[in-house]
Amino acid sequence: MSYSRMYIFVAALLLAACDETTRVPSQDHALDQPTLADADLPDLARAISKALAAPAARHDILAAMRASEAVEHRLLLADYLRSPEGARLLAASAQAFAATGDEFLAKVDRIRNIAELAIAVPIRDHRLNWRGGPEIGVAGAWDPDALGFIVHEPDGGRRRATTLRALMGYGAFFIIRPQENWGTRINRQRDAPGQVIQDRNDGEQAVVWTYEVEGRPPVSVDHGQYESETSLREALAKATGHLPVAANSRCHGDQPPVNDECPVSGGGVRSRPTYLATFELTGGGDLGSSAEVEITVGYTNRNGVPVSGTVRREGVEEDEVVYVNDEILPVSPLPDGQPFWVQAVETDSWLAGGDDDLGSEDFGFTAGGRSFELTSINIRLNW
Repeated sequence: MSYSRMYIFVAALLLAACDETTRVPSQDHALDQPTLADADLPDLARAISKALAAPAARHDILAAMRASEAVEHRLLLADYLRSPEGARLLAASAQAFAATGDEFLAKVDRIRNIAELAIAVPIRDHRLNWRGGPEIGVAGAWDPDALGFIVHEPDGGRRRATTLRALMGYGAFFIIRPQENWGTRINRQRDAPGQVIQDRNDGEQAVVWTYEVEGRPPVSVDHGQYESETSLREALAKATGHLPVAANSRCHGDQPPVNDECPVSGGGVRSRPTYLATFELTGGGDLGSSAEVEITVGYTNRNGVPVSGTVRREGVEEDEVVYVNDEILPVSPLPDGQPFWVQAVETDSWLAGGDDDLGSEDFGFTAGGRSFELTSINIRLNW
């Protein structure tokens, strides 16, 4: 199943909350009788939760999420509701609004004009263990970093939850929110039926390169979309105008690089990619094993072209050293050239009590005037 990708930024909406999960009386008329005129994600979450009271609808979404190639096994909501797999969820969700399926889709599309919506199970332990049971909750939030959620349940109840511990009490916690940066998982599990959303040996890493020339739209290459090294490198060459080669290559005859790349016979250039070797996450937070860390490394080459690469890694535990060993930039900067910048965030900051900044730094690379390129980066991240 193929889903489109986009970057989204929306205004923050923080929900007032208490420390633990608390039952919220159903006194809000808008929640009790949602209307199609309201582009309100909590109302949408309420309808989806009621629809998931049906075992068949839960089975369908489990299977669709299992087949999703995206990080967190997320789905684009509008696309899923229009798919054959989402037909039962669509029908039951529409019924919660006393609407037809087309009317419900029109509501989702009106919201889609503001932001593409994704539905995900953001807690890794839930993706590993939920087998389609009824102990679920669904929340809708415009702000992906909100510190509290109103969680709707299939029986019509709703709870206010502000901690990971509270959300862990569900068999599966679903969240509907604007789509974040997309990445296709590398080394994905085999596309076959299974009892859970995510197998324990499933790929949990994505790498996306971005190359931006002034006056042109940024061009990105999503590593996980390519089945072979050859097709990946062809895509990189087309997107960046470079010919990337393996990191242990050397310029022929020890020639110095030209404009950050190695000359090759017959014209053109080859570049050696930069690898993110390891990173170590330290510090506190109510993480469990659910952290999703996003690390972006970038610099501006001698042609004035910004180049950046982003690694997304799921299932990171605090005080864990993660060995990534994957390319983070298609082009390596030169010694004594433009400085690097590194920025790291927790993509679901509510897992860390609202602090999503894991650190950022600018640094240079020197090699005593020798023509070696940087091919690996070690990073330590802290809350």
